Amino acid sequence: MANEPKRRGRPTKPPAPGATKVSLGVLVTPEVKAWLTQRAAANGRTQSQEAAWLMEQGLLRETEQIQQTTKGQITVDQMTDMIERMGNLERLVRERVGE
Repeated sequence: MANEPKRRGRPTKPPAPGATKVSLGVLVTPEVKAWLTQRAAANGRTQSQEAAWLMEQGLLRETEQIQQTTKGQITVDQMTDMIERMGNLERLVRERVGE
């Protein structure tokens, strides 16, 4: 235990009994925060609500795609389309963060 590196940040607390939400700290670039702020305002959500919604949607979509793939229900064209969209998303993110 003496050799463990010092933990950074605030100590985590266990969720309160019956809690439906827990806190998650995330560091993002100023560009991503500005984009998230714009989306949140446009959708009538807080930054936290928008970030949580985006993560949930991404995880749901990923889960659906994995389920399709494991069931053999995805075609080569669908896989090609997904790969192309991932590349487009990567380009968009790089443009937004200035890489």
